[in-house]
Amino acid sequence: MELRHLTLRNYRNYESFFHSFHPGLNIIHGRNAQGKTNLLEAIYLVCGLRPFPGTKNSELVRFGSDACVVKGEIFASGGLNEVHVTVRKESAGRRVRLNGKAVGRVSQHFGRFKVVAFLPSDVEIVKGGPASRRNYVDSVAGALFPSHMKCLRDYQRALGQRNHLLGPGKKASALSVELWDGQMARSGAEVIRGRIEVIRMLNRGLGEVYGEHGESDRAAAVSYGYSFERGEDMEKALTEAFSRSLAADRKRGHTTVGPHRDRVGLLIDGRDASRFASQGQ
Repeated sequence: MELRHLTLRNYRNYESFFHSFHPGLNIIHGRNAQGKTNLLEAIYLVCGLRPFPGTKNSELVRFGSDACVVKGEIFASGGLNEVHVTVRKESAGRRVRLNGKAVGRVSQHFGRFKVVAFLPSDVEIVKGGPASRRNYVDSVAGALFPSHMKCLRDYQRALGQRNHLLGPGKKASALSVELWDGQMARSGAEVIRGRIEVIRMLNRGLGEVYGEHGESDRAAAVSYGYSFERGEDMEKALTEAFSRSLAADRKRGHTTVGPHRDRVGLLIDGRDASRFASQGQ
């Protein structure tokens, strides 16, 4: 993949910007607050079709402007592709066009143009809570497997409905709660499969890469901890887990098992890196 041209209009601190990139290595440098990170985010936006994590669409629009435009020309898969992203401050939504055609579901194109962002906040993947690591693995799975994000959204939607029925003061019947169990089990099983495949891929090269950076005497790995009793049939195991946990879920007012409670761990010599690793590690 090669990003050849980038055009910005009323994006962040850029009123108007155009640049043609070198086909090899490109280094962006400048003084503080000139917009280096904003430029990197624009590159990430046209390649990944979304801004940096945690960024609101309205924040992309330059102060005093109603909308911004980010356009990139990307050579990939033997052809030239044009990505056109428009963000309007009032609607706070993104409109994406790929090669002149409107993109209805951006999630279907995640991973089309491979791009990786490493930000200072990414240390939270290691030092932060389990949710940060789950989100990271899901973002990688979404880039590699187009259906992953849809399955994750389906699971979260069903989880929200189940939790609503379990909320304080609710006296929903077991049958009405279990109606959501099947949907959660189906989509949840797919979410877990995607996560496990990503972890397998990471572990194939993680030890070698980690050793190349001065820790050759230590082993690094990613682990996956289930919040339920797993089985060969993941969908069946989840269905049974939701059923077994119903009484406890009623007491707590939310669903206590499932992919949203599973733990992704980063280990160094088998020890939890979030607790024992140094900042450098």
